Amino acid sequence: MLCLTTRWVPWTDENPQDRLRTILDLNIPGILLSSEDPLDQWALLVREIQGARHTIPAATAPVPEKPFLPRQIRRLPRIDSVDDSEARAAVQSTVSALSHCRDLGIPALALTPPSLPHESDLPALLNRQQQWLQERLRCEKAITPGDVESSAGAEIRIRQEREEYQRFLKVWHKRLLPLPQRQDACFRFLDRILDEADRCDVVILLRESSQPWTPFSRSGLGEIFQTFSGAPMKSLLDPAAEAWSRELLANELEAVSPHPEPGPAGLILGDYDTEGRETLPGMGLFPPQSLFFDEEAALTCPLHILDPAPGVSPDQVLETVSECRNLGIDGAPPPEPGEPWIIF
Repeated sequence: MLCLTTRWVPWTDENPQDRLRTILDLNIPGILLSSEDPLDQWALLVREIQGARHTIPAATAPVPEKPFLPRQIRRLPRIDSVDDSEARAAVQSTVSALSHCRDLGIPALALTPPSLPHESDLPALLNRQQQWLQERLRCEKAITPGDVESSAGAEIRIRQEREEYQRFLKVWHKRLLPLPQRQDACFRFLDRILDEADRCDVVILLRESSQPWTPFSRSGLGEIFQTFSGAPMKSLLDPAAEAWSRELLANELEAVSPHPEPGPAGLILGDYDTEGRETLPGMGLFPPQSLFFDEEAALTCPLHILDPAPGVSPDQVLETVSECRNLGIDGAPPPEPGEPWIIF
């Protein structure tokens, strides 16, 4: 079933009905609540979405109503945080979301993947990665078809640039809090959350990260599913995120990593532009054929999810829906709806 996240149209307290109408007017059958949807508004959203004959297969754990640290902005607490206050906030907000899922009949709760720590100087990494990527693309464009000399010259230059970038990565990586510490924190979080999910009869969905050296990278997910085998938990595969993670490591030529576990719940239909910004499939760096049609694409999983960033026009989303249908990546047909409710 093709799905759309509500992230596409940012939440507004002033006129939530107009926001919801914009989302529902695209007639995409599945709607996933985003992390910006306030928890105290979930009941309203569920009533309106289901009343318009749409399905809510999952919600995303929301940003807490209040900052979890004094004099800080509201944000999602990191589920791999080694800080006790942030770790408690992550558990509390997720447990509250699970109880809402149970009460509202939402069968699954998705977790936002943890990103690289704030102290990692991520801008420095992205800036250096951009230099490497742009130089590689420039060399590739300079190749004259059939010209062995230009091809050989480009290969040499690309290899040199890759080696320089990877030397930078080794130095930069030493600044990070060791991944095992963050993995341990993530495991402690999941230990608490999965018990509560089992009591609420809600499945936890782990979306893979677009950043390496994080617990939700594809290889990290494999370790999580092995550790918590049998828990109410499934993955949301994101082929574009996996590809971008390899780009950050300058490992773009390596084979796609295998699935972390059998039977993923969903497949994210997305892409990344050359600056690492999320975009719709087919509008970025990676051709859809390279992302969704290899042996690791999992096209048979139940949910095929479009997660456009804010600012994308409705026409662009509709064009993407049509292209997904033409490519055969829009998923199985949705279930037959019941009688409509009167809404708005």
